[in-house]
Parts: sequence; C-alpha cells; structure tokens
Amino acid sequence: MRVREFAVLFGNVKAVCLVLLALQNTALTLFVSYSRNIRKEQYILSVDILLSEVLKWLICAAVMFYTGPPDKKAYFNRMMATSLKTMIPALLFFIQNTLLFVALANLDAGIYIVINQLKIFTTAICSVLILQRNVTLTQWRALFVLVLAVVLVQNPKPECVCLQAEEDTATQRKTNIVGIIAAFAMTGTSGFANVFVEKLLKTSDLSLWERNFQLSFYSMIFAALGIAFDWRLVVEKGFFYDFSLSAACIVVIQAVGGILVALVMKFADNIVKGFAISVAIVLTSALSVALFGATVDLPFCVGAGLVIISIFNYNGGGAASQQPSMRTEAAADWPRPGVSTGEPQLLMVVANSSHREGLPLVVRDKDEEAAREAAEAAKPDLAQVNVEKTQ
Repeated sequence: MRVREFAVLFGNVKAVCLVLLALQNTALTLFVSYSRNIRKEQYILSVDILLSEVLKWLICAAVMFYTGPPDKKAYFNRMMATSLKTMIPALLFFIQNTLLFVALANLDAGIYIVINQLKIFTTAICSVLILQRNVTLTQWRALFVLVLAVVLVQNPKPECVCLQAEEDTATQRKTNIVGIIAAFAMTGTSGFANVFVEKLLKTSDLSLWERNFQLSFYSMIFAALGIAFDWRLVVEKGFFYDFSLSAACIVVIQAVGGILVALVMKFADNIVKGFAISVAIVLTSALSVALFGATVDLPFCVGAGLVIISIFNYNGGGAASQQPSMRTEAAADWPRPGVSTGEPQLLMVVANSSHREGLPLVVRDKDEEAAREAAEAAKPDLAQVNVEKTQ
C-alpha cells in the first residue's frame, strides 16, 4: 500500500511543478510590469539578472551543503571538476539574451512576437532529434494551435506613429533583416539549450540541485560579462541604482523560477513547459485587467480558448505515455543524505503518471544484478499461489 501511495504522490509532482511554474511566470511578469511601467523604476536589468543567478547558486549550494557527504571541500571540488558540460547551455542562454536585445531593437513588436513563439517548434524538434522523443501528428497540431494562441493573446495594440516623409526605406529594410535573423537565431539557441539541459538532468547521476549548482556557476560568469554592456551606466549611477523592494522580489522570483524550470524538465519535458508558460501568459493578461486596467479584446479571448484546446489536444495525442525518455527518478531530484557516498540506492521510478489502470514501478540500482534480484523478489511466487489454491 505504501508503494502505491508513493507512486500516486510522485505522479502528482509533475502537475504540481507545472502549476507552480505557471504561477511563477505570472508573478514575474506582473512584478516587472508594476516595477517598470507603473513605478517607472530604472534599475539596471543586467544587475538584476546577475543577482538572480547568484541567489539561485546560493540556494543550490545550501541544499548540497546540508545533504552532501561529510567532506564538503572534496564534494564541492568534485562538483566543479565535473561541471564543464553545463558551460555549454550557460553560454547559449547568454547568446540568447544578447540576440533578444538585438531583435527587440530592430523589429516591430508584432513581428517579434510571432517569431519568438517559434521556439515552441524548435524545442519540439530538438526534443525529437536529441532525446528521441516521439511526437505524434496530433501533438504537432496542438503545438501549432498553441503558437497561434499565444500570438493572439500577445497581440500588440497599434500605436500612433508619425512617419517621416523622408524615411529611408532601404535602411529600415536592412534593420528588419538584422532583427529577423537575430530572432530566428534566438529561437534556435533557446530550443537547443533547453533540451540540452533536460538531457543533462535526465541522464546524469547528479541530482537536480547539483546540476543547477553547476549551471548557475557559469551563468553567473556570463551574467557578469553582460554587465559590461551597461558598464558606463553602472559607473555613472551605481550598481544598485534605483533598486527597490519590487526589484528585490523580481530577483527572488527569477531564482525560484530557475529551480522550477529544472524540476519541470526533470519530471516532465520542455514541450510541456511551453504549455505552462503559455497558460501563464493568458493568466497574466487576465490579471492585468484587474490590476493595471488593461483591456481585453476579441483576439485575446480567442487565443485564451485556443490555449486550453491545445493543452487537451496535446495530452490526448497519446505519445507521451509510450516514450521511455519521459521516465523520471524521484529520489535523484530531492535533497537526500549520502548522495555521494557511493552506496547503491534503490530508486522507485514511475514510468508515466498518466496511466489510468495503476502506475507501473521500475526498480533501478547502480548495481544491475542487485536491481534485477530486487525486482524478482518483488514478484509473487505463482507456483506457491497455485499450490495454496489446490489445497
């Protein structure tokens, strides 16, 4: 009975992580909108990003210090010695953020929103190529509907712009091309980097906290390099210029969001994460009406409905319940004592949380022979059962 209760509890972790991620994205957007648009705070964004990475690194380090082996120095040295792989996604995320600024500076908001949603497709394509994930035609259709829905929800309102008669159309066209190239490159790096991190989390012997510790370390380095672009502003106005309580809340929300994203990647996948973020976009727009007096138009209502339809359509595609790459190891993700002692640990693994007729359990161990014996021992003795029935 305890095994089934554990399986049901673990099966709910996926849904809980997705809900928390949607709420975190909603809170982050609302706080940023309140801080930058309502209070008109002008704190330096690159400083805010660096502080969030530092906080996330400190959280993971604290968990590792509490749950790690007695020899802390050797433990942390080993973590840094095996961290080079995480430098790749950290660099890609830095490039992605740089391309984001280039795209926003050279593109109209409407064009950027449309191209930016293509990262849903690039993530799915990278999942198929790198993780060998099976995505059915129905699920591809659901992803297309999701892209259309988010574009409708984020439909920018037309602004009154006075066009000059002597506008240089050739220069404008060249600027748009630069922005489009940057936006497409950003969607590609986003999809590959996220799937690469997902593979690291699902195929590594390290825990989620250890991988996040490594990733945050290199992210801090690249975030510090990002401050170089705002160095003149930092020198003139100071590192914590116009830094307020709302800015501090944004730092905390971003740090927690980084951990939640890793949880979703471990327990679910990047494609499902895209649906959670899309729900957050709809929820943010709806709350903006009550909090900031925003208006709701027909495209938003249609887009919100399409988001819900795409979620049910994707979940009904049937591919997720057949892919082994969706399996996640519960014990490897939560703080546990003796993580680096080398002792064999039995991990209860739920193959998929969406099965209606019970949750199949798989027993894994670093020692395959011990795991096989444990699995055989868990099976009932059919011969003994038959003898008891005949008697």
